[in-house]
Amino acid sequence: MISGFAKLDRAYEAVEIFSEMRSSGIEPNEFSFVAILTACIRNLDLELGFQVHSLAIKTGYLDHTFVSNALMGLYITCGCLDFVLEVFDKMPQREIASWNTVLTGVVKESMNDRALGIELTDFTLTSVISACGLLMDVKISEQVHVVLKFSFRSNDCIKSALLDMYTKCGRMADAEEMFYQVPGNQNNGVMRTSMICGKQIHSLATKMGLISDIGVGNAAISMYYKCGNMENALKVFNMMSIRDIVAWNNLMAGYLLHLQGNEVLDLRSKMEKAGQQPDSLTFLWIIAAYRHSNANLLDNCRRLFLAMKTPYDIEPTSEHYAAFIGVLDYWELLEEAE
Repeated sequence: MISGFAKLDRAYEAVEIFSEMRSSGIEPNEFSFVAILTACIRNLDLELGFQVHSLAIKTGYLDHTFVSNALMGLYITCGCLDFVLEVFDKMPQREIASWNTVLTGVVKESMNDRALGIELTDFTLTSVISACGLLMDVKISEQVHVVLKFSFRSNDCIKSALLDMYTKCGRMADAEEMFYQVPGNQNNGVMRTSMICGKQIHSLATKMGLISDIGVGNAAISMYYKCGNMENALKVFNMMSIRDIVAWNNLMAGYLLHLQGNEVLDLRSKMEKAGQQPDSLTFLWIIAAYRHSNANLLDNCRRLFLAMKTPYDIEPTSEHYAAFIGVLDYWELLEEAE
């Protein structure tokens, strides 16, 4: 009923029902909170919104994503960007609607004089910029950059996020211009890693000798295998003078994505010869690879699975069990899988 009245623009009646419900001893749930916050937005009732906010914290319902989203919607409507950011920063999980909401608030309120006294943390600014990249919204990305340029300080993390946003939004000219105009980029690993996110920049990184950098190389391998280009992913891997576990795992993930199990197993042998210790993710990729190999190597897979705890001291997770069961099922060992 609360939701129905709110949707019918009968917000005052929605508030009355909410009050009666609580007076009768019935505690609100997440849907009740969203409904009453909708009524607060219709009424522009910030005072009641504060009370609902406190109640949501007390009852634990503020941890529900859509309750937090509704609360941020109220604060944006009432021009309270500081409260929007407070809710956003404390959210345990965020979905696309959460990013959209806080983006709208930052862009809208930062253009107003009322927002000049608000302290935005580097974490929040970086998160907002990253959200633009995830949403690939060119228009919003332009607005956010203007706000940052004229209103806030900047540092390597923020500039790196801006570079990443540009490449994901297809603004490669802007990305390249920023890369060159910021002093020290050529020696800054964070900036170089962001720059490699665009395929158009890979040739530049190679020409400048940056591809041997671990962070840049790992980003390039990931980019290429996700684009289906394992040949270039392997080339980058081979060009890296130093390889960490992320590089090995990235290349394995690429081969597995393209169902090339034998290549994953070959890579495991090379990794052992190189003296690189596997981690939990490495075991997951290798176990899954036995399902896509040309020969029945089930005994090897079984030994590997049992070796996780001894000698590697890695506890198998549900993902490892699922991968191993998938291998058993593929070779029709249903009883063992069960």
